[in-house]
Amino acid sequence: MKSLMNSFRKPARRFGLAVLATACIGMPSALAQDEALPSGEDVVKMSIKAMGGEEAFANVKNRVITGTMGMPAMGMNGTIKTYQKRPADTLIEINIPNMMQVKQGFSHGTAWEINSMLGPRILEGAERALIVFSARFDDSDLSNVFSSIKCTGVEDVNGEACYVLVMEMDGIAPITSYISKETHLNVKINMTINSGLGEMEIESFTTDYKEVDGLLYSHRTEQKVMGQEIVNVIEKIEHNVDLEAGVFDIPEEVKALLSADDPEEEDAGQEDAGQEDAP
Repeated sequence: MKSLMNSFRKPARRFGLAVLATACIGMPSALAQDEALPSGEDVVKMSIKAMGGEEAFANVKNRVITGTMGMPAMGMNGTIKTYQKRPADTLIEINIPNMMQVKQGFSHGTAWEINSMLGPRILEGAERALIVFSARFDDSDLSNVFSSIKCTGVEDVNGEACYVLVMEMDGIAPITSYISKETHLNVKINMTINSGLGEMEIESFTTDYKEVDGLLYSHRTEQKVMGQEIVNVIEKIEHNVDLEAGVFDIPEEVKALLSADDPEEEDAGQEDAGQEDAP
């Protein structure tokens, strides 16, 4: 039984990392001499407009996304539900029946995970950077997430000419997004992360765009992670939902880890307990 559980630990970590990546990095092709290359900021603005525009996004205060997530080659299939609230509160819940449950969140500046195979964890480094990227409410927040956004060229992706957008942030290698020149929608995202499993390349193809309350969302993402294919399909997107109180609160298991990492807080707690015991 122990060896069986160990055999699923790496897939469990891959699933966790794939969730964070809502997002082979090819060299961009040279532009024709008579074609001007837009700035990275201009490409982002074009993409936001194509998806519905800043005003439409501004009307959305929170969002609940329900869908499925699976690794076909391993026969792993489950459900995924994401809760988001402006500016960057996020909770992601994954359930793979009879195998694994995962919760990931970002709130109050803390990135965390509770994994039925790996236990509770504070996410640091590349994993934290990934959830910060995923927690952005919409692409109008990109300038607050990345230190640099540059359009470096044009490249073909499955027969579609795309602007190559290279985005840099602390704690992770640059993320490369491919934005269609025709539709101005994202077509692909490439990223490389260093984790406990070593260096991992994640290649994500976004398709099946559908309108929800005047906004276009990709409803299917096919990812390639360490030789495995992960397919995410969105079944429903809801805006401005009456969320349960405390949905973004940090779980007690994670708070315990935070307290353990803060000796002053632990000492204060012991002093308080001593005062209560005093006659």
